[in-house]
Amino acid sequence: MREKAQKLNGLLITVYLLLILAVLPLYMQDGLVSIGSAKYYFFRDRTLLFVVLISICSVFCFKAYKADKIKLSVLDIAVLSFAAVSFLSFLCSDDKQTALWGFDGWYMGLISQLLFVWIYFAVSRWYDGEEYIWMIAGIAAGVVFLLGILNRMNMDPLGIYEGISNWEWNHNHLLSTIGHYNWHCGYASVTAGISLYYGYAGKGLARALGLLGAFLTFATLVSQGSEAAYPVLLVLMLILLFVSLNNRESLIRFLLVSMLLPAACIFWQLMEQFSPMELNLIEDGSMDGFLFFKGWPVILALCAALYFIELFREKSRKKDYAADGRLKKYAFAAVMIMAVLGVAVLIACQLSDDFWQLLGGSSLLRFSYGWGNSRGGLWYMAFFGWLSGGLKELLAGVGPDCFSNLIYSAFDVDYYVADSGQAGELFANAHNEWLNMLVNEGVLGAVAYASVFVCAFRRIWKYKASKGILLAALLALGGYMINGVFSFQQAVSTPLVFAVLGMAEADIRRGNIS
Repeated sequence: MREKAQKLNGLLITVYLLLILAVLPLYMQDGLVSIGSAKYYFFRDRTLLFVVLISICSVFCFKAYKADKIKLSVLDIAVLSFAAVSFLSFLCSDDKQTALWGFDGWYMGLISQLLFVWIYFAVSRWYDGEEYIWMIAGIAAGVVFLLGILNRMNMDPLGIYEGISNWEWNHNHLLSTIGHYNWHCGYASVTAGISLYYGYAGKGLARALGLLGAFLTFATLVSQGSEAAYPVLLVLMLILLFVSLNNRESLIRFLLVSMLLPAACIFWQLMEQFSPMELNLIEDGSMDGFLFFKGWPVILALCAALYFIELFREKSRKKDYAADGRLKKYAFAAVMIMAVLGVAVLIACQLSDDFWQLLGGSSLLRFSYGWGNSRGGLWYMAFFGWLSGGLKELLAGVGPDCFSNLIYSAFDVDYYVADSGQAGELFANAHNEWLNMLVNEGVLGAVAYASVFVCAFRRIWKYKASKGILLAALLALGGYMINGVFSFQQAVSTPLVFAVLGMAEADIRRGNIS
C-alpha cells in the first residue's frame, strides 16, 4: 500500500507539472477577456485539488519516507521561512480580506504565496526526474512565442482580438495566450532557459528543436514590447557564457546559440522592410534603438566567424585556451569593468542633463517619476511609503498583495505617474517584485523571499555540472530574478518558477547532495 501511494504521488506530480508548465500558459477561458483572472483560477483550483490528493497519498506512505525527503536543505529552510513570514504579515495586516486572497484581478495574497511554497516542496519531494516534462514545457513555450510573433506581424490565427472593446490598446498590449506583454515577458524570462539549454546541450532532434525554440524566444523577447526583455537577455547570455568558458567544445555551442539573437533582430528588420502587412510593434525609442540597430549584421558576422574559427581549431586539435581558466578570468574582468563603467554613466546621467543628452537623450538613462512607464514614481512611493510606516509595517509590511492600501493612503498617486500619462489608473503593485515584497511583507518578507532565490541560484550553480538539466533551471531562475526588478508576481510565471526550483532540488537530492 505504501509503495503504491508513493508511485501515485509521483504520477500526480507529473500530471500537475504538465498542467502548470504546459496547459496553464495555453489556457484561455474566453480569449483575452479577463485572461489574468482566468489563468489565476485555473492555477488556484487545480493546485488546491492536487494539494488534497497528494496529501491523502502522503498519509499512507509517511512511514516509508526516505531520509532525503525529510532532511532539510538550506533552500528548504529559506522557503519555509518565507511561508512563515507571509503568514505573520497576514496576521499583522489591517486588511485581512485582501491579504488573504489578494488584490482583485491580481490575487497574490497569502493563499497564492502558500501555494507557491507547496509547489516547491511537493515537486522537490515527488518529481521523479522525467526529462520529457521539460521538453513538453519547452514545446508549449514555443507555441506561445510563435503565436506572439504572429500577433506582432498583425496575424491573429486564434482570433483573440475579435469582439473585445478598446481594440487598439488591446492590440498593442496583449498578445498570444498569455495576455499583457509584461506577463508575456515574465513567462518568457523563465521558459527561455529550457530552449537555450536544449539548443546548447541537447542532442539530435532535441537540439534542433532547442535551437528553433531559442530563435522563437529571442524573436518574441525583442518584439513583445516590455523593455525588461533587454536586461533579461543580457543576464541569460552572460550565464550561458560563463558556463561555456570551461572548454572549447562548450564555447562552440555557446557561439552557435548566440548567433540566434542578432538573427532574430535581423528577421524583424527584414519583416519591417518587406512584409506586405504593417507590423504591430510598440513604437518607442528603446525598441528602435535595439531591434532596429544597424549593427546586428556585423554582430552576427562576428559570432559566426568566431564559431567557425573555434570549430576549425577543435577539429585541428589546436590548444584549448578555455581549458586553463584564463578565458573565464578575462571575461569576468571585462564584465566587471563594463559594470563599473555602466554605473558611472548612470550616475553621471542623473547629475547632468548635458551628459545624458550627449548619449542620445534616452529616457532609459535618466531616472524620474515617469521613468519606465511610471516605475520611477512607483518605486519612489514603494520605498518611502514603507520607510514611513511604523515598526509593524517596517518588519512585516501591510500584508500580502496590499500594496495599493499603502500608496493610496500615503501619496497623491496621480502626481507621481502623470509624466507617463497614467494618471487615473489603479496600481496594485510596485512593478518591482523585490520592492513590492518590501511593502507587502516588510523587511522580513523581502529578505526571506530574496533568500529563496539567492540560495537556489547558488545551490543550482554549484551542482549544474553534475546534472545537465540543472542548467535550464539556472537560466530560468536568472531570467526570473532580473525580470522581477521591473515586473511582478503573477499567475503564470511565478508558479512556473517555483515548480522549476522544485524540479532542480529533486534532481540535486537524487544525487545524494544535501
